[in-house]
Amino acid sequence: MLEDIGPRLKTGAVVHTVTVRGLGLREGEIAEDLGALDSAMPDVSIGSYPWFVSIKDSGVHLVARTLREDLLDEIEGKLSEIVRKYGAVPERVTSA
Repeated sequence: MLEDIGPRLKTGAVVHTVTVRGLGLREGEIAEDLGALDSAMPDVSIGSYPWFVSIKDSGVHLVARTLREDLLDEIEGKLSEIVRKYGAVPERVTSA
């Protein structure tokens, strides 16, 4: 059945995502800067997602989603600035 209707389904808008992680960061210490960035960029949705495997393997993933692909480089730079500000090295996370 899906093969029959698949070609007729309409697609939605493409959501573009960039994720930057900061090893050793705590969500609370970056909250104010992240909130200010979120307010300054209304076309971007920003979230923070902590992880904890061990004391040496924990931190925060900063995820930005937008319909505007042209904002991805700018937002990645701003997220990286926040990570650096708190003493961590920003790492872009890519999905396989």
